[in-house]
Amino acid sequence: MIESTFWESGRLDRLSFHHSNTMTEASSSTTTRQGSREAVEDFTNLPEALVLPPTDLLANYETINVLAPLVRCSKLPFRHLCSLYETHITHTPMILAEEFSRSQTARISDFSTSVNERGVFWVEPRKSPLGQSSSSTHSHRSYQTPKRHDRLPPTAQPPTKDSQLVRGLLLAQFASPNAASLADAAELIAPYIDGLDINCGCPQKWAFHEGIGCALLRKPELVADMIRCTKDRLGWGWPVSIKIRIDPEEQYVNCLK
Repeated sequence: MIESTFWESGRLDRLSFHHSNTMTEASSSTTTRQGSREAVEDFTNLPEALVLPPTDLLANYETINVLAPLVRCSKLPFRHLCSLYETHITHTPMILAEEFSRSQTARISDFSTSVNERGVFWVEPRKSPLGQSSSSTHSHRSYQTPKRHDRLPPTAQPPTKDSQLVRGLLLAQFASPNAASLADAAELIAPYIDGLDINCGCPQKWAFHEGIGCALLRKPELVADMIRCTKDRLGWGWPVSIKIRIDPEEQYVNCLK
């Protein structure tokens, strides 16, 4: 197992806590005003939030909001901010797997997290689930160690009798020209995230020339090898997804479907 460390606590955590503690999340109760009377919501008897694979969350629940990878934007402070406004799944910006896997400086620069960045939400089960859940093929695999956090849902009471409490998810997006670097990067970051997304869509010229992003649309065998190597390393129940764009030659898009 490759070992590494990330900036997960200390100053970054305190920066992250500052905003959430000014909201309603750092205590077990919050006060709201109803007319001229004050009512106190009691959060002490909340059920334990479910931690589900991304595919299950998207397929089995209504109105799941996703923050897509945003260049130079979707880092920790912005992801945390979005999670305060019902964003259930967030992504890191695109990270270069080769640099991430071999440089501690790149890892500290490109990725940071906090125990409080994922939100806790009430969600409504779909009456008719979409597609096939991951649990029907492989048991969900996670490398995260549960840690104490201060996040609370918007209300102490479920909105409906069917509402379920779930924890938000963080996915890391990587770009890689080869399978080995992607598997190495995935192994390093797995204890801090809920899944990995492979960028097969970045249209920038430099990315295409490096053999990453949309260049991979023309290399479906390589993409399949990336997924196979990553799941061989981390388990076939560990979530891996792919971001694609529509290629002018539809045959290349169809290869990846």
